[in-house]
Amino acid sequence: MHVLDCRQTRALASEDESERPWAIHGQIVTDNGAAEGWLVFDRGGVMNVACPASEIPKNARRIEYDGFVFPALINTHDHAS
Repeated sequence: MHVLDCRQTRALASEDESERPWAIHGQIVTDNGAAEGWLVFDRGGVMNVACPASEIPKNARRIEYDGFVFPALINTHDHAS
């Protein structure tokens, strides 16, 4: 029988946490304008744009935002050229 100590348990929990997708609710801005909905993404990129809550993965971390959300917008001022 293998028993994990606290350090191993925390490491496993943080790995699982980092793999969970994110879901942000707000006014999702697309080529067609802004519409209320959810933006779902993970480390691999955007998974769903302006989707209803029923399409969010059950393990997603949810954020309610009272503003505009721009999918895949990159702030070039903070990135190396």
